[in-house]
Amino acid sequence: MFPWILCCILLIVVFFLITKIIFIEKSIDEIHTEFQERLSSDTNTLIDISSSDPHLRKLASEINIQLRLLRKERHRYQQGDLELKEAITNISHDLRTPLTAINGYLDLLEREEKSETVHCYLSQIQNRTDVLKNLTEELFRYSVVTSFQDVFVRIVTRHSVTLSPDWLTTVTSPTAAVVNLSLPGSVLPSSSQK
Repeated sequence: MFPWILCCILLIVVFFLITKIIFIEKSIDEIHTEFQERLSSDTNTLIDISSSDPHLRKLASEINIQLRLLRKERHRYQQGDLELKEAITNISHDLRTPLTAINGYLDLLEREEKSETVHCYLSQIQNRTDVLKNLTEELFRYSVVTSFQDVFVRIVTRHSVTLSPDWLTTVTSPTAAVVNLSLPGSVLPSSSQK
């Protein structure tokens, strides 16, 4: 009779442990699913699990702390990136105005009588200002294109639209930023929503 009692007790313990393992696996799957959702979306919600197991709750709490830190870092990076792009755009604009004035004065000097040496110097100045003007234009185009790409990626991400990864690399000029797209569910905001 003693072996039967021992066997029943062992079966109860095994049943209890199997049940506990199943609940732990369910909670771990919950944590995994919610963690993946939090990483893939820009949300302020944190991981919440249905388990009352203190170890799993502590794990979820630690993950939530890391998610908060990640969110702060992401926000700080986005702010810095935005400030950098604004600075690039401002520098580009700041360089364009004096370059236009210099080119105007160079055109006026070209009309004046000058010696061969002065003509050579003016030619060099003209070449250098043209190079600087082209670099400034490229800088301006870069800032416009990258700003457009960021806005488009945010729109596509927010509305779960999938495009081929090389689509954004086809945008090469500021005029390409005005693109007529037909995406499912009219994803792009209308001009009244901007």
